[in-house]
Amino acid sequence: MKHPEMFYLLEEGDVFHLGDRDLIVQEVPGHTLGSIGLLDEKNHVFFSGDGIGSNAIYQQLEYSTSLVVFRETLKKLIKKFEAMPDVKIYTQHQSLKKVHDLTYLKKLCQITDDLITGKRKGIKLKHNAYIGSAMLVKWPILIYQYDPQKIR
Repeated sequence: MKHPEMFYLLEEGDVFHLGDRDLIVQEVPGHTLGSIGLLDEKNHVFFSGDGIGSNAIYQQLEYSTSLVVFRETLKKLIKKFEAMPDVKIYTQHQSLKKVHDLTYLKKLCQITDDLITGKRKGIKLKHNAYIGSAMLVKWPILIYQYDPQKIR
């Protein structure tokens, strides 16, 4: 008897059919290269998981992408969601009760751009195993941790 595959690599456009709801895989590299989100186009709902944070952005991890890659991810989502301006975005863990909208993605993209261009800079955090060598920036809408070696 052949054993079934333990893992299936999801790709952009793969669909989970859940009765009356289809969730379409959207690749959202940033927090990790393999981060994905699930889009319900019919109901204008996007589940971003860790790919898009709510009160915290973690771009400082060893497996996080550069800020440039993350900014391109945000631009791609903004372009897609402009066709559904009422989109509801549900983000990671502690933020399941908070719903974001397109405006949030646009602000997050601007913050990321400010870090890339040097318009804003963070303060150095104390090095530890979890955060590595990170910089921290606080904004009214979130905290943003990033690796200064992974801007570009």
